[in-house]
Amino acid sequence: MFSRWSYRYLRALTKINYLSQLLLIFLALFFENKNKNKKLIGDIKFKNIYLGNKVFSNCVIDYKLNVNLIDISTLGKFCFDNSIIILNNNDFRNESCFHVVSKIKRDSNNLRICIWDFDNHHAIANSMRLLYLSDIYFSAHQHNFDYLRHASSSFLGVLPACVIQWSKEFLTRSLQYMQSVPRSNELFGAHIYYSFFNRRNKIIDAVSMNFPNVCFSKLNYHDRTIEDRFAEWCHYKVHFIAPVDNDLPIRLFDALITGGIPLVPIQLKTLLHALSIDRFVVFYDELNLDLLNLKVEEAIAKFDKEGAEGMAKRIKHTMVYHHVDARISFLINFSL
Repeated sequence: MFSRWSYRYLRALTKINYLSQLLLIFLALFFENKNKNKKLIGDIKFKNIYLGNKVFSNCVIDYKLNVNLIDISTLGKFCFDNSIIILNNNDFRNESCFHVVSKIKRDSNNLRICIWDFDNHHAIANSMRLLYLSDIYFSAHQHNFDYLRHASSSFLGVLPACVIQWSKEFLTRSLQYMQSVPRSNELFGAHIYYSFFNRRNKIIDAVSMNFPNVCFSKLNYHDRTIEDRFAEWCHYKVHFIAPVDNDLPIRLFDALITGGIPLVPIQLKTLLHALSIDRFVVFYDELNLDLLNLKVEEAIAKFDKEGAEGMAKRIKHTMVYHHVDARISFLINFSL
């Protein structure tokens, strides 16, 4: 049995333990409030924002900090104090770009590097390098989620791709053209050929047998003028979307923002519902392409029935919520 002094000793230890916990809680709250106060004056914490020019060149942000485009492959200056740099995987054009960004991180004070990766669905090794290089990392696709999430705390989630090839100013200027240009009933879908996506290539080949405008593009698409590319998208009512690996392709958003109806694999229905754009598309089954002609007719009927009002809704929704300006605004606010 314990003596009276033993009980007193245990009570004293309990009180000390309780007081120590209170002290820890107090210190935690103290430093949390101190950090919050630092964040409140965080408006002057960063002075500059730099965007990679390979993908974000059509982004126009009206922000209180200086926003500039940079090409990391040609950088001669390696010091970016008090800055946020937002890059895309396409900014890393060669191996030297990785070394440049690593040196920037070493030589700069108060620098935050945010990377938005468009190729995490198939280039996992490169994605891991980008993840380790970043302070904030978002993937564009839900693929390889567990690998990335467990590899580094820099991985903060999935941020879907969006419209990147036309600025809001250009699109706003072109609204009347989009709503008045005559449109073809032919199914359109000129995809870039990727040899390592065999299943996708077979689907495009199969569809092209009956719909010749669904094909592999013979031209370097991005060498064409933005007006030429835009006119091609606006020429059609319905756009065939063939993901490389059940991902959400940029071309889906391009179809919507040019007023068309995307024809999308049924596997993407839940994701499109979450993004509030499932109402703008028609779904097809990749395993039952024999019925694709019926789905094309359904999409044409949807386009004709909804008319100019439906087109305006598709364009407006995509411009507000799924344009590169909206995505970069999110990344800037998240990074501050």
